Amino acid sequence: MMRNAGVTAFDFFGLLLPGTLLVVAALVFLAPLIGPLPATLPAFDYADWIAIALICYVAGHLAQLFARLAERLTALMFPWGEVFRLSVDKPGDPRTASALHVIRDRLQARSGLDLAQLPDVVLSNLTDEFLEQYGNASTLASYRSREVYYRGVSAATVLLAAALIECAALGAPIVAGSELYPMSLAYVGFALVSLFVAYATGDAFRRQRRRRMRHSLLGYLVLESGGRLGALPDGSRAAVSGD
Repeated sequence: MMRNAGVTAFDFFGLLLPGTLLVVAALVFLAPLIGPLPATLPAFDYADWIAIALICYVAGHLAQLFARLAERLTALMFPWGEVFRLSVDKPGDPRTASALHVIRDRLQARSGLDLAQLPDVVLSNLTDEFLEQYGNASTLASYRSREVYYRGVSAATVLLAAALIECAALGAPIVAGSELYPMSLAYVGFALVSLFVAYATGDAFRRQRRRRMRHSLLGYLVLESGGRLGALPDGSRAAVSGD
């Protein structure tokens, strides 16, 4: 029904939910400047809720952008234990290493390119492209949608935790009337909960990515054994050759 209405599960879980968390984080972060939020919500009409949903939807794209930047920066700064791990599997896993070795040799023979120095993650992305062009891409799309959901929620909750810690450090109330209560400790507690959610969803993201990459590696070998592969997908030759 959601799909018939033009809204997909990806729109809700991958964009609207992380965007809502990001909007809440922004309101909490700005509370010391703009003052506490009202204790009760004002009466919103239908148009107001649509506007709020659109703002959260746009903010979801910003949350995903932040997540992708964090993914790349942590991979560059902390390659031995980045928050968003880019490895195909646990380091030294013999099954994954063997599959990568076989696929690297076969792709090199198929393309005539030197792929010896090609990073494992790029090699896995190539198998994704083969599955999309020559195999069944629906399962691959399902894996990617879940990755985006977990990654967006993880990034948004990290920002929410940072905003809560800021308010705790400044002793600034978030909700009107909370000045009468020792809310700083509560903010720290909520921040710890947010960090736990960020860790849990970040770990789920890593696990989901590893499952997707293993699926791609296995799918490539199955397609090749059945003689169902053609040339390198469009754009892949330039990507692996560095042109």
